[in-house]
Amino acid sequence: MASLTVDMTESERIEANGRPEFAKYASAGGDFVQREQATLLQMYSDYGEQEFAETAKDTSHTNGLIQYMDALMSIVSEITDQNVVRYLLLLLDRVTKSVQYTSAFRKPNPTVTKKLKRHLDSGDTFCIGKASMILARFTTLDIPASQVQAHLGWICDNLNGASTDFALSSLMICLSNVRNRDIYLNMNGLQLLVNVCKTCPVAQTQRVYEACFCLWVLSFGDAAQILEFGRSGAIDILCGYAGSSKMASDAQKVTRVCIEALQNLVLKNDGDYIQMMLEQPNDMLMVTTGLMERHWADYEISESIKNLRETLQKNFKVTTSFEKYEKELNRGELMFGPIHTEKFWRENSERFKMKDFLWIRTLVAVLRQAVLSVQPMENDSKKKEVPDDSHLAKHFATPISEETTAVACYDLGEFVRFFPAGKQISKTLGIKYLVMALLQHPSSLVQEKALESCTKMLLRNHHIN
Repeated sequence: MASLTVDMTESERIEANGRPEFAKYASAGGDFVQREQATLLQMYSDYGEQEFAETAKDTSHTNGLIQYMDALMSIVSEITDQNVVRYLLLLLDRVTKSVQYTSAFRKPNPTVTKKLKRHLDSGDTFCIGKASMILARFTTLDIPASQVQAHLGWICDNLNGASTDFALSSLMICLSNVRNRDIYLNMNGLQLLVNVCKTCPVAQTQRVYEACFCLWVLSFGDAAQILEFGRSGAIDILCGYAGSSKMASDAQKVTRVCIEALQNLVLKNDGDYIQMMLEQPNDMLMVTTGLMERHWADYEISESIKNLRETLQKNFKVTTSFEKYEKELNRGELMFGPIHTEKFWRENSERFKMKDFLWIRTLVAVLRQAVLSVQPMENDSKKKEVPDDSHLAKHFATPISEETTAVACYDLGEFVRFFPAGKQISKTLGIKYLVMALLQHPSSLVQEKALESCTKMLLRNHHIN
């Protein structure tokens, strides 16, 4: 990756220019560095990553390393000389990377950490890169959630911009802490990663790898955490990169993390993700068959591909669009897609009369809940005649989401349009009244779909070609 090459050259240049006289910061007065700390700075600043890693194993050096990092943090938070700042960030990056998983790595002073964050907005590419990695390592410690949110917020703001590579590398470190994953997902982080993948040229193998690595880490989440993998497009991204013939010849690591992420997801979400992997354009059964015929330098990649293929074969099932619709309703969340289209309702409207129009009554119950969440229901004699099926929507999260409400509006309009006795069912269940009430919904999407649905119900001779 180009930015890493530049970073290496810059690091060598900064070191070649020599280090500042640390003792002068102690003798100049002030309390941001003590004489003892200046001595430690002189002693440890010649260490490389390997030397730090070996030293950290010796507990007799623990206190010294802690004081060394404290000294670096103190100076870098106060000093304004940019050349010195660059050198100090280089040292701090090196030591935190080397001792991150040892007893020498401790929670930093929050005041000093806050000052360190200013380097993320300095405009200096070198400083941005180093500060983003240092702060990411601190998020893996037991620091306040607000500090974690602040750094993840910076990452989210920079995932699609000039600092994308730094943000991705920083995110890889942050997500090594399980707590941080929840915070990141709550910031719409999964969709941001998908957007990075969609806009990233396949030639940028390292960027693709780091984005897919983050998706792989997030794929270890529980049912609630991985729910967005389907609707965000993350599964399609993973399938696409796993089977891509456009990736560089050295991109085996991309294939590996994608296959392993898919293996984590394949049996989750009540089988929905299996279907997404099997259906076009993903067709992972065919893709994994092709991948198994290739030679892989890493034996574990072959095993992962084999395991995923076997899982897909065992669970292969031709699922009808109507079965998918039933499954979505049972899950308690509706999302626009192939089963919420004119084609679907033209072909399946008459199947909805089964079980005394159970699925239609469920959609009506969903709309009733949506209406109740934004305005009180009027109580007149006509509405008393409408059956109360509110229990059918109990498994839907409340308040009913904007998209679920919009989809229910659309689907009921299509049902009335295509079912032979649709207008009569609409009158019996009070569908038109509910849809019209949603014309006042605060969401423009719901208003749009409610208006479309009303039009289909009110026009006596709506075209059905």
